[in-house]
Amino acid sequence: MSQSADSGKSTHQKISDAVHGRDELLDKKAPGSPFIVVALSYLGVLVVVLFIATLIMLSLR
Repeated sequence: MSQSADSGKSTHQKISDAVHGRDELLDKKAPGSPFIVVALSYLGVLVVVLFIATLIMLSLR
């Protein structure tokens, strides 16, 4: 496993870099991860919508 270039930075410095937009982009750190994040987000929304639809259908029964 390789460590990222900012592994020597303090937590405060990492947070400061992220807030000010100086952090490394997600697709640079881990290629393919933005697709996974989007895919899992869509699946999460689908699960919530289906759960709500199920509750509505059961309450109308």
